[in-house]
Amino acid sequence: MPEPTPPPFLEDEPPPWVARGLATSALVVAALALVASVAIRVPETVTGRFMLVPASGADPLRAIYPGVITRVAVREADEVRRGDTLFVLASEAAFDRGADGESLAATLSEGPIARRDLAAQLEGVRKADASERERLVTRIRTLTTSIGAKREQLSIASDLAERARRGTASGVTSEVDLSNLRMSVSRLEDEIVIAEGTLADTRAAQTRLEFDAAVRDADYRARIRRLDLETQQAGARLAAQQA
Repeated sequence: MPEPTPPPFLEDEPPPWVARGLATSALVVAALALVASVAIRVPETVTGRFMLVPASGADPLRAIYPGVITRVAVREADEVRRGDTLFVLASEAAFDRGADGESLAATLSEGPIARRDLAAQLEGVRKADASERERLVTRIRTLTTSIGAKREQLSIASDLAERARRGTASGVTSEVDLSNLRMSVSRLEDEIVIAEGTLADTRAAQTRLEFDAAVRDADYRARIRRLDLETQQAGARLAAQQA
């Protein structure tokens, strides 16, 4: 029997083994692609505006006093170093604290000077009081001696006037002598009254001086103690502010 003549063209369907190989290869490639898409990450390059934020979050800038920002010294993305000025804050509380600090520093520096001035004034007042006290004591001593002498003179003059009165009755003493003695007695009595009044005024002045001196002394000592306390408190508050 004669052999069949091969067709002039390729067969329309591939052989079975070729079809099975292609199908198996396609499945393997698909599986590898699926595994690669899950296990392998391909770097990507993207463009756009962004802001870097720390992973743990950014700490906001805080001021120790409330106020209003009057000037911003940096712009976004500027490089800053430690100690650079970022913004200027106008705060009445900060101004008051600064002014209070200057006042405390002035009190602390001027306190010793003011204390020395007060101590010098107190010493001057004490010296003046001591001088016035000595003057009054001397005045009282002089008046007391003078009054004692005048009383002795009055006693003698009164005795002479009494004798002259008796002598006038007997004609031994004239009326003129008697009149002069009586005038002496009257003058001495007046002088004693005036001296005793002056002595009383001087003793009253002495008592008043002692009282006024004690008040002045206590006032100066209280001012010195108050100044010491203010200086001590100023030092403590200033140290607390600078801490």
